[in-house]
Amino acid sequence: MKEYFGAIDEYQPLWGSWRVEELIEQGNYSKVYRVCKEEWGRRYISTVKFMSFSVGSSDIKEAQIIGIDAAVMPEYFKSLVGSIQNEIELMYKLRGNSNIVTYEDHGIYEKKDNSGWDVLIRMEFLEPLPDFIEGHKLDRFKAVKLGIDICKALEACVREGIIHRDIRDSSIFISPKGEFKLGNFCMAKEFSQVRRPALAIPSPLYMAPELYKEQGYDFSADIYSLGIVMYKLLNKGRLPFLPLPPNTISVDDTERSIADRMTGKELILPADAGENLGAIVLKACSYDKRDRYKSPYEFRQKLERFLKTEAKSAKSDSQSVEEEFIYTEAGCEEAKLPAAEEKLEMGNENPRRAEREAAAEIAATAGDSNNDTRTGRKKSVQTIAVGAALMIFAFILGYTLNYEPLPAAEEPTAEKDIEIAHIAPEPEIAEAPTPEPAIEIIKEANREISKATKRKKELEKLSKEAMENYRQHEYEKAIKVYSELIKADASYNNAEYADSFLQLAAGHNLAGVKEYSKGRFEQAAKEFEKAMGWLDTMKKSTGNYDEQRCSGLKAIYEENKNRTFEKKEKIDEFLKLAAECNAAGVKLYNEGYFGKSKQEFEKALSYLGEIRILVPEYSANGYEGLIEIYKGNLSRAEKR
Repeated sequence: MKEYFGAIDEYQPLWGSWRVEELIEQGNYSKVYRVCKEEWGRRYISTVKFMSFSVGSSDIKEAQIIGIDAAVMPEYFKSLVGSIQNEIELMYKLRGNSNIVTYEDHGIYEKKDNSGWDVLIRMEFLEPLPDFIEGHKLDRFKAVKLGIDICKALEACVREGIIHRDIRDSSIFISPKGEFKLGNFCMAKEFSQVRRPALAIPSPLYMAPELYKEQGYDFSADIYSLGIVMYKLLNKGRLPFLPLPPNTISVDDTERSIADRMTGKELILPADAGENLGAIVLKACSYDKRDRYKSPYEFRQKLERFLKTEAKSAKSDSQSVEEEFIYTEAGCEEAKLPAAEEKLEMGNENPRRAEREAAAEIAATAGDSNNDTRTGRKKSVQTIAVGAALMIFAFILGYTLNYEPLPAAEEPTAEKDIEIAHIAPEPEIAEAPTPEPAIEIIKEANREISKATKRKKELEKLSKEAMENYRQHEYEKAIKVYSELIKADASYNNAEYADSFLQLAAGHNLAGVKEYSKGRFEQAAKEFEKAMGWLDTMKKSTGNYDEQRCSGLKAIYEENKNRTFEKKEKIDEFLKLAAECNAAGVKLYNEGYFGKSKQEFEKALSYLGEIRILVPEYSANGYEGLIEIYKGNLSRAEKR
């Protein structure tokens, strides 16, 4: 059955040859798809960003509330399309730079019923940095490589007079060749057009203080944001002033961290950066833009010098390690014989007794070597069987070596003894037959060994699969496999199994915080509930449940959920007040009271500003659109 992808299906095949394969990402106004086309036996992949702007019943209702005629709503959305066209033009200007996402094609189509526009932008297919980090460890040298690559992208922007204004981890992508690239130019502006920033910039988590406070800004705002991205990568994935793992992030933590940065609180060194690299990053993140690097080129130079210095140091260290390794091997040329072999070599007074002792020691040593190294694990069936078989072997060997020849029929005299000592051969020792019961025991031991070996391989395979899922952050899969292991062997109820539940809970809590930060409160509450649900499941499923720790985590998740509903009520109230002030301003404007109408529009914008303070990344309920409308009304009132 053909999959339905929504409004974009109307334009398939895109540009006559591209087919939609998968929805990758979805935002307020846009969706991102992976598309492909096949030609002459080859397959090509690209990314398409699809944006649909239309006037619906909810838009008309909103227009009536704020005093705007529904007939002019299409013009408002047309202005949004104009801003998207600006993004396209900037990307077109920056084509050819290996560290900027490549623009390939676009299309702007008016809807058939004249109710709006659809915009499609085709770009090269790349992996977003957050997705890449989930499956790979990004060490500090790769973080420096990212910084160098994005500095090169910013150098190209400076040459074209462009300020990106929205550098964050999700605006950075990585190519199959390992190149880091800058994308998401929807908030970019040409510097010559910059007057004062819009409140609609979406990510204060990475925003320069002067941009956040609507003060004068320049290209150094992008340097600051890149510095914050690097800080996060070098600080165990946490932004400045947030608690480090394994501590949980609360909503209050996020808000407080932004407030600390915006008031100029001094940043400490990132946890994994080291002093030299940390100092480079902190300079980029300076509160005062005059203290930052003067250009992306200067920032890049510092990062490249750091890499060269580290490379020299690493080369010196590797030579020292090689010398030490050679020296160590030279000291280990003589190996001691195992104790059992040593006894056979030494020439015991009773050779046969020594052989019996050696055989017994071999059996004991072999049995010990098969002990499972897992702490607290019971001795496996295989170990017991191997030990038993080898002990039987030792018994048989000892029985054989202890065999004495039958005495001669005639007792020789002393004289004959002397003569016989010179001419008589040594008496042959007859081989003792292996007792039948011993053979059956050995066979049974072999069968047990075979079963135990097969079972052990199955458990090891499951354990390896569980650990691999755990390392790849596939915690639900890890829990499922660990559950199978525990059914087979309760000793597998280990720390990783319990930690998978904690990681899942933490993941849902973090997702809730992200949804909360964008004003999607219902989704946030659901994520917090899922986080608490995994802790409850953990209590039922594992013996490693830490009551005190989990109770503390549950209290945090519960508090986040409650805070979500509290913030929703406050924001709904601010939206209502803003709408009322704007409606009053429109009425006064129409009556000719322009000064008073200006005051009402300013109040409306002030209430919307309060929302941004409460939830820094708030974007629900058409928030950005309201700001633009109220600002437009204010501008008209100021001109009169």
